[in-house]
Amino acid sequence: IHESDVTVVFATEESLVYNGKEQFPEIASVTVRDGEDTYQLSPEDYVIGKNFAVRDDYTSVGEYSVYVKAVGNYSGILKSDYRYQITPAELSEDTATVTVDPIAFEDNKTSTAVEREIAESIVVHDDVNDRDLRSDEYDIWYMNEQTGEYTSSARASASIGVHQMRVYGVKNYD
Repeated sequence: IHESDVTVVFATEESLVYNGKEQFPEIASVTVRDGEDTYQLSPEDYVIGKNFAVRDDYTSVGEYSVYVKAVGNYSGILKSDYRYQITPAELSEDTATVTVDPIAFEDNKTSTAVEREIAESIVVHDDVNDRDLRSDEYDIWYMNEQTGEYTSSARASASIGVHQMRVYGVKNYD
């Protein structure tokens, strides 16, 4: 089978949303023209292959390339290059749960010590994909108690009381 005689229709959009797993586009149909005749290949007659020249991850946010290859009773490349995107998953109070252990405040505890305790106890859970985020997939922003704004440069408070922070997704999360 020659690529010029084949029409591959993909069922998925050109972008998929990050889910923590390898993702590939789904194929709706493969039609082959043989002279005046056309016929459909069944899913057992082709496979999707990774195009490692573009990327080798196929999990994280980014652009990917795959090819479709005939197998079984058929041979040949049916589609040599199909490109698609994996886009960031949403990280919000509707899609994630954040838990932090209570922190015991003691005399002379520094902001650095408080931040370390928070970093060691925080769990950010992606409720949509049912997975805990790695610490490199989110940033913690503390509220500046003078301005009331959340910034990446604000420090955790070492004083007794209720203090606020926000968690922002990075890399695979928006």
